[in-house]
Amino acid sequence: MSRSRSKSQGFTLADLTAAVSAGQVAPLYLFLGPERFLRREAIALLTETVDEAFRAFNIDSFSIAEHDLETAFDVARQLPMMSPRRLVVLHDADAIREGSQESLENYLKSPVDSAVVVFIADALDQRRKTSTALAKACTTVRFDTYSEAEAVRWTEARVRQLGGRIDRAALGALVDLAGTELTRLSVEIEKLVSHAGAGAIDLVSVRQLVTRSREHQVWDLTDAILARDRARAIRVVVRQLDSGEEPLGLLGMLASTYRKMLVAKELMSRKAPAAEVQAAVKLPPWKMSEFNAQVRHVETGAIVRAIRRMDEVDAAIKSSVGTPRLQLEILVCELTL
Repeated sequence: MSRSRSKSQGFTLADLTAAVSAGQVAPLYLFLGPERFLRREAIALLTETVDEAFRAFNIDSFSIAEHDLETAFDVARQLPMMSPRRLVVLHDADAIREGSQESLENYLKSPVDSAVVVFIADALDQRRKTSTALAKACTTVRFDTYSEAEAVRWTEARVRQLGGRIDRAALGALVDLAGTELTRLSVEIEKLVSHAGAGAIDLVSVRQLVTRSREHQVWDLTDAILARDRARAIRVVVRQLDSGEEPLGLLGMLASTYRKMLVAKELMSRKAPAAEVQAAVKLPPWKMSEFNAQVRHVETGAIVRAIRRMDEVDAAIKSSVGTPRLQLEILVCELTL
């Protein structure tokens, strides 16, 4: 269920699994990328190489943002207890301080054979010496965000792995609604497989049971704004903020939607084919018909004014002019005039 990749780009989870299965366990790994579900699977894979009865004594986890790096290396240098190796997982590798460079390089030059040390980060600043040192010394394993097509293939395989079946239409709708983040998808898949029992997961079940993603909730907001339904738009904003959505994140997604509308409006004015419009705005097929209808009924000037106003609100929030919630509510009121 992991993508293939040339070794120059780093290992994938599939590459790591094959190597570990063949008894090839490296002393140093760098896990890079934001896909946390696959990262957890990789850590679980390395955990299996530590004697089960003594894992409590031989597996340690540190946040580099909160702990001194040398403390973690001291643990790595300790002999494992009744096990061929110990596992030391170092989160937040992007937080390694330049003052720790010497300590880092010393360990990377002479890693302990009886320890597996894993550095984890969503991304590293390649301009930093610490990043260069890690990239040179460690076996890099990539955990990049999946594309929609990759998420569809992963979802289908995951359903089979859990002993379930899923209709083709339901498969596409599930990824459309839940998004491509695998932790979220995994939760929804388990729920749907349990609900389907011996039957196949169908489109009706997906639409009834899958919670709408952040992107879809932004579409709810856009739909309400374009329908001039101020009360509904305010309710969506309040619901999003109350559920923990960051104001700037919500504003950014709304602005992104309006920019897609502007791109589509330009293409439509040139009578571009529907397939070209969809490719440009990168929306799922289920949304395109409604999206195209919305774009046709809104003036270009209104889209441009909305984008400019969103830029102003973005600056106001960052400058602490009024509360973010108030700024967003005023914006919605203006856009629904």
